[in-house]
Amino acid sequence: MINLYFVEDLDDSAISMMVLLGTNTFCQIITVLSFYQKKSWKRIMKELLITIFFLRPFVDCYRVKANVKDETMSLDAVEEMMVNKGIELATETIPGW
Repeated sequence: MINLYFVEDLDDSAISMMVLLGTNTFCQIITVLSFYQKKSWKRIMKELLITIFFLRPFVDCYRVKANVKDETMSLDAVEEMMVNKGIELATETIPGW
């Protein structure tokens, strides 16, 4: 979509979309670092890669569906998904509307 905006000479829209995506990714990275701070670096890197490659909604949905439990986490899978959806709503959907 960003490429299409640039092709159609809608540079302002393309740049604003890139800023919204960057803000969303940055906020989710901060959230991952705070949620997984007591985990190993391998697990933190795995979660960061999930976030950077924009796979977070799919992974969260799988964890909720599979009822994944982790006793060392402060939030369960549903709560973590809701936090991530809230970040997406606040940084992409509402400003992009």
